[in-house]
This record gives sequence, C-alpha cells and structure tokens, in this order.
Amino acid sequence: MTTPAIDDSALDQIRSLQKPGRENLLQKIVGIYVEQSNCLRERIGEAVAKADARELLESAHSLKSSSGNVGAVRVSTLSQKLEAAGRDGQLDGTAALFEELVIELERAICELRSVAGAEAP
Repeated sequence: MTTPAIDDSALDQIRSLQKPGRENLLQKIVGIYVEQSNCLRERIGEAVAKADARELLESAHSLKSSSGNVGAVRVSTLSQKLEAAGRDGQLDGTAALFEELVIELERAICELRSVAGAEAP
C-alpha cells in the first residue's frame, strides 16, 4: 500500500479557515500551490543541473515551506534535504534527490487536485 502524498490534517486546517459564502479557500490555495510548485520545481532542476547552490537553497526552501502548508510532507522533506545541500554547497547526490522530488511532487499535486475538485460546488 502506498503512503498518501498529503497529510489530511493540513487540509483540515485550511478548511477550518473557510468563511461561509466566500470563494472555496482550499481550491484557491491548491491552485496557487500547483502553479508555484511547478515553477519552483523547474528552478530547482536548473539549479541542480548548473550546480547553483544559492538558487537550490532558495528554491528548495520556498518549496519546503509551501509543501508543508498543504500537507505534502514527503515533498517538504525532500525539499529540506535539497535546501541543506544548497546551504552546505554539497551538491553530490542532488540529481537523484531531485528525481525523487519530481515523482513525489506529481503525486502530491494529483492528490491535491482530486481533493480540491471533490469540494467544488
């Protein structure tokens, strides 16, 4: 059995902020996350390819934080490892970490889209 890509408690926390009669907050946040995480994934990939430690640090940090907010725990953990590699300037092994990140990010996005779509009015 595959571990869920998303921790439901983070989504429950977002749902608790929903105000009646307002735009669906979860759908809005998922939309923003998908757009930003795809951009950050590209930046991380470029940083790994160019061995750009500073860009890797900054992009991975951003993805780590936003992923944690939506409950994408595995994406957040992998981003944290890439962030540390960038901070330490130790870029060996980052290509493999990035490949794993891409897979986990796709899983998380699919699951988030499914959950947000199920909550559409």
